[in-house]
Amino acid sequence: MIGRLIARLLGLAPRPEARRAAPLPPETRRVHLFSGTLGSEAEAMAYVMPPMEGPVADAPAPLTVDLPEAFLDPAHVHMGYGSGAEPLLERFFSDEMLLDVRHITAGADTVVVIDEAAMGGFPFMLQDTPRLTYHGPFELPAPAAR
Repeated sequence: MIGRLIARLLGLAPRPEARRAAPLPPETRRVHLFSGTLGSEAEAMAYVMPPMEGPVADAPAPLTVDLPEAFLDPAHVHMGYGSGAEPLLERFFSDEMLLDVRHITAGADTVVVIDEAAMGGFPFMLQDTPRLTYHGPFELPAPAAR
């Protein structure tokens, strides 16, 4: 245990590999939750979403760059900032899970929900980024079943 910790601290531990997600039960979808404090809506948008314009056509969002083991289709990446965070959470979560998610993201000004469809079926690995904390996967009823 201590040996693994020291190896990780020194950067000598093997990195986890990207993997395919476990199959989902019928009528279920999986989303991944991130939160953080980015300071402004413009900063949050600039970090999470690909740039709409700029010198590099089709430049990836910094979030995508910070998650190199995951292909992310931005059509399935959802972000809420400030007062927009709560409606985003309510769109995906309900009942006790919503209460848990509110607790997990308390104090953050930005929440990001990534539908697993964003990975396009490719192997992936998600983790904390320099700007966002990864809270893990959540299995939810599929939209048509809700």
